[in-house]
Amino acid sequence: MISRGTLPRPTFGPLAGRRSRALAQRAAPAALARLGEAVAGGWRLGEPFAGRGDTCVFAVRDDAGSPALLKAAGTRQGRHQLERQVEVLAALHADDRLGPWARLVLSDHACAIDDGGGASCWGNNATGEVLAGPPSIVKTPTPIAGAWTRIAVGDHTCGVDTSNNLSCWGRDDSGDLGPNSMTGTPPFIVPGAPWTQVAAGIRVSCGLQSTGLVCWGLDDAGAIGDGPPHSGGPNPAAVALPSANVADVTYSGAHGCARIGTAGYCWGANDRGQLADQTTTPRDAPIQLPMTWDQLSAGIQFTCGLSSGSLWCWGANEFGQLGDGTFVERHGPVQVGTDTDWIDVSAGTQHACARKPDTTTYCWGRNVEGEIGDGAAWRATFVAVP
Repeated sequence: MISRGTLPRPTFGPLAGRRSRALAQRAAPAALARLGEAVAGGWRLGEPFAGRGDTCVFAVRDDAGSPALLKAAGTRQGRHQLERQVEVLAALHADDRLGPWARLVLSDHACAIDDGGGASCWGNNATGEVLAGPPSIVKTPTPIAGAWTRIAVGDHTCGVDTSNNLSCWGRDDSGDLGPNSMTGTPPFIVPGAPWTQVAAGIRVSCGLQSTGLVCWGLDDAGAIGDGPPHSGGPNPAAVALPSANVADVTYSGAHGCARIGTAGYCWGANDRGQLADQTTTPRDAPIQLPMTWDQLSAGIQFTCGLSSGSLWCWGANEFGQLGDGTFVERHGPVQVGTDTDWIDVSAGTQHACARKPDTTTYCWGRNVEGEIGDGAAWRATFVAVP
């Protein structure tokens, strides 16, 4: 999934694009070009989201306070936005917003929930991930029936509705849609309500119940987290965490992480050190991370987290996605810069983004499809987003 070929040296230079300001610095994450404390139409920036080949940022209008999704960075086939995820839509308003959405998730496809519980998805629809019928790529947000509180995307889609039911749809090679489907397509209820959270990876789904965290799907490299005998399949299995009081869960590719209080735990694939245990040995049950954690975000073969306002990443680093100014793989947490006032972090496929309290958003890592939006190929240090 990730190229491991010879990589050219990173390039550093001024950021391009309107409303951009160069903030790149060596030996620290190259920040995305700052979108500014205020952008056109009276919008101010909020939480960033890093996907498979793009970056999106939420904003809040000063006069209304309603969150909306702004188009951000990502290019494919000469387009400003990544064609398979967040393409420039013909009906964009003058203030550049894509919709009044309060929650966003990104993979090969994207889904968003508005502040009324309505959900829309777009992007790759090869196996029904977007529920939009025949097109293999859906370029405009398509409404998903029902009212939703949570939604998650991997190579399939899952969501929790306002009745706390969990449904999954799309690709189903390994039971990732739950026990009511082994063939895929839309939507199948996963028994076990009430559900409060959901996460999705590649052929794996996870959900949080009152009795704890469970996962189902392909149990390759311990991806389910329930220990031996690694049977996997469509029936949810309890992740072997020390407590049911899980604060949140994040999953990407074939590894997941969860927090219990400020203790972090990760499990699954570890071929690039993404579990932070100083090895590359896969773990079929969660292992506790060093340090304490206020937020964790799993990317593809790497992980990032916030600890008392400081920013840390570990795992794969061939595109500088760890933000430490190198391309060296790390099997334990390395700090991104020295600042201690980070408030959000989002790890994508091969890049990551984080946000400061003043709404400045920074990104680093792979940039060949314009994920960072500054015209460079990749960055090992952070640069501000245009």
